[in-house]
Amino acid sequence: MNTACSKPVLVPIAIRRRTYPAAIFTSLLEVKAGFSTVDRIDTACDYCLHTEHAFGYKELPEMPTDLPALRRAVKDNVPMLWVDDEWALQFADFVARVVGIGRRPRVVELHPPFKTDSESGLRDFVGRIGLFVDRLSNRHCWTDVTY
Repeated sequence: MNTACSKPVLVPIAIRRRTYPAAIFTSLLEVKAGFSTVDRIDTACDYCLHTEHAFGYKELPEMPTDLPALRRAVKDNVPMLWVDDEWALQFADFVARVVGIGRRPRVVELHPPFKTDSESGLRDFVGRIGLFVDRLSNRHCWTDVTY
């Protein structure tokens, strides 16, 4: 885990159909990549990868058989996020697969599980983000990943 203190950075992200006041410059485009994403991301500009938000019912495609933790973590067609360590590792594999060999995102937006209502649940989530980042760094050679 990156424990160095640093100043927070505000990064305005261009989101479809949303506008900012003229004085706010957006340098990143939001690109969605949830479980319903079937194609690889193909963009030439800097972008923020908006990952699965798991909010409400959605038509989900059949998840790849080599990602069983992601396949299991669905309830009533709503993806359950960050349910265990295996899920975090396989989610990193999923994100790397969607990005493919194309341009990597400058920012990856991660959503917490919606059922985290305890301090230990939040600690588990933060720990699993560490596993996610380590997997991207080590297995997929994303050397510029920090959190």
